[in-house]
Amino acid sequence: MEKLNIILEDGIDTEVNSLFYLYNSKYYFIYTTKEIDENGYVILYLTQIGKEVSNTPNGPVETGYMIGAEITDPEEWKQAQVSISKIVETAKTKVADPSIQILPLSMLSKLKITGKKKFRLLKDIVKNDLDVEFEESLEEPTHEVVSAQENIVVDYRSKLFEEQQKNEELTKQVEQLTNKINEIQKIISENN
Repeated sequence: MEKLNIILEDGIDTEVNSLFYLYNSKYYFIYTTKEIDENGYVILYLTQIGKEVSNTPNGPVETGYMIGAEITDPEEWKQAQVSISKIVETAKTKVADPSIQILPLSMLSKLKITGKKKFRLLKDIVKNDLDVEFEESLEEPTHEVVSAQENIVVDYRSKLFEEQQKNEELTKQVEQLTNKINEIQKIISENN
């Protein structure tokens, strides 16, 4: 993992240890502020990356920021968890998984987090396999269990952004289908 400064939900610019990657044609960002839970696990966060868009009277305009949005679809979250397992396995075995493409953090020059999913990994995995340095005073975990836990806070701005994108795609599809129907009706009327 590499260090990157990002803007968290509270608007504070924070340095995190992070990894940016492409999986199943979607961009994901994993990061940690090196928080350790009461059981000795490192708390990490996963977000889906997209461009921030502002709605204007002339239509949507990119703001120049990238955003990290919460994954709200349960099936997509399951797939994202699979990608996390593959990244950890790749780090352990040093054999690259062809379905994961690690991307340079320089692509995320201005990243705002608007929502995230929380998960936990054993400190040794994060320290040794994902290459994150910790203060020596932190206690070592006592179990070897990897767990993932969903963050139950809903970020309505992220959900609105997702729904607006879906709405735009559906509107385009309706327009295309309407044009096809009109073409078919024209052909039918010409042949009668």
